[in-house]
Amino acid sequence: MVTGSRSIVGRSKVVFVRALFSVCLLATSLVIVTFVLLIRSIPAIAELLGHILRFVLRWSYRIYNRLFLSISPIAQNQLDIDITEMPYRIILSIMISVILGLLIVLVLRIQLSWLFVIAFGLHGATVAWLWTDFFEPHGLHIGEKI
Repeated sequence: MVTGSRSIVGRSKVVFVRALFSVCLLATSLVIVTFVLLIRSIPAIAELLGHILRFVLRWSYRIYNRLFLSISPIAQNQLDIDITEMPYRIILSIMISVILGLLIVLVLRIQLSWLFVIAFGLHGATVAWLWTDFFEPHGLHIGEKI
C-alpha cells in the first residue's frame, strides 16, 4: 500500500506543477499581448492628446482674449501700452495662467509644487505665442498625422 500512495502523491505533484506552469505561461502571454496592443495604440493615444491640447489651448485663448479686451483700454489710457502686443501679451498671459493655476491648486487642495507653477507658466506662454494662429485656416496643427 505504501507504493500506491506514493504514486498518487507523485502524480498530484506532477499535475500541480503542470497547472502552475500553464497558469504562468498564460499570464506571460497576456502581458505580452497587452504590451503589444499598447504599443500599437500609441498613434491613437497621441492623436487624442493632441485634440485635448488643442481644446484646452483654444478655450484658454477665448478666456484670455476676453480678459485682454476688457483690460486693454485701461492699460492703454493709464500706462500707454498695448497689452495685445507680444512682450506684454506673453508676460500677462503667463501671469494669468499662474494665478488661475494656483487658484485651481487651492480649490482642489493639491500640494503645491514648482512643477505646477512651471507648467502653468508654459501654458500661458504657449497661449500668448500661438495667439495669432488659433483661428487661421491652417491654425494650430500640433504634430502630424501618424
